[in-house]
Amino acid sequence: MEPGVDQPPIKRSVENKFFYTKKRSEFGRPYEFECDEAKLLLSLEPDPTHLENFIPEDPVEQGVQYSKQFSLHEANTFRAEYESHCIYHEEGGWPKDISHQDTEQIIRYKRKVEKDETYIQTVMHLSHPMEHCIHQNNAINIYEQYFDNVEPSIIVEDLSSRTLNVFRDQQKVKRPIQKLSWSPDGGSRIAGSYCNLNFQNPVVYACESYVWDVGKS
Repeated sequence: MEPGVDQPPIKRSVENKFFYTKKRSEFGRPYEFECDEAKLLLSLEPDPTHLENFIPEDPVEQGVQYSKQFSLHEANTFRAEYESHCIYHEEGGWPKDISHQDTEQIIRYKRKVEKDETYIQTVMHLSHPMEHCIHQNNAINIYEQYFDNVEPSIIVEDLSSRTLNVFRDQQKVKRPIQKLSWSPDGGSRIAGSYCNLNFQNPVVYACESYVWDVGKS
């Protein structure tokens, strides 16, 4: 080193090491806690000068959003057209050329179906599941209370009927009745309309309908 010349400082590395040894048999032992008296390790007193840096706010409103965020997408799909249709099914499904009002046509059609070879096989095939359902229904007691938490239903008594009055058609040619309608005042009167099954017959029948009083004969 030359005198009078500034030399760079010498870097010295100081390493502090501490070795702690422990036996392998002492690893993994459970901790043992003991009750001891409370000890005060640190006590920080409030600084009155920091109070000047705070501004009191009253009231304070703070919004918090905790729910999940969802995304919304819109797409135009093909528009489907729907139509509503209804049908009044009063009589069994007969072919188009069979009128359910003509008794002779119905009898002839039934005889034709009964002569078919597949008719007996179809009836025998359908009779087995029907018989199984009948036996299964007869084995169940419909009046038994199966569930304790359900209120028992009221047992309906056996219904009976009796003839009070007989109302006859006042015309000379007796017509079969088609519809009956009860009055809304408790059923004290009944209205009956008649029809003609032989509508192709050229004989003109009466078109009168009657309203009968049930309490009077």
